[in-house]
Amino acid sequence: MKGLTLIELMAAVAILTIILSVAVPGTGHLLEKYQADIAIANLKSILMKSRVLALEHETTVTTCPIQNNRCSQSWSDSITVFSDRNNNQTIDPDEQIFFSTQMNISSGFWQKKRVNTPYMKFSPQGHAFSTATTFLYCPYSANTRLAKQLIVNFQGRIRVNTYLSSNGTPYASISPLGCS
Repeated sequence: MKGLTLIELMAAVAILTIILSVAVPGTGHLLEKYQADIAIANLKSILMKSRVLALEHETTVTTCPIQNNRCSQSWSDSITVFSDRNNNQTIDPDEQIFFSTQMNISSGFWQKKRVNTPYMKFSPQGHAFSTATTFLYCPYSANTRLAKQLIVNFQGRIRVNTYLSSNGTPYASISPLGCS
């Protein structure tokens, strides 16, 4: 007859408990890193698609979070990409909506360096002359190692950078944004 003795079962449970007590706290950090990476990838993808639409349709394309059909400051909300022909940062009936997407960020929040322009505009050549900026993603946990910058330059190119330099301080170019 084969089976486990009580001592073998207790030893197996003790070993499993030790393994889980070491592994479980580390998975929280991994999940938080994954959520930060997804937030960065989503906004980068939206901005890149906006630039491609501007190039394809040879028109100025506006990208912004929308509240009551008007551009708002909350980049963690629904983001809409449309052609804003009259430059009023409002979706009018005669303007084409290319797409809209929900960001669904529950693990952090976005800040934008140029707060006075709550939108991004890409010209028919793909440039972002008037709206080039830096976005900063900050996790709610205040783990600044997971914070990232999303930089859109004047030519409309988009890149991701860390929030902290190699010596652990925020890059000077990101001022006045911060994750404190």
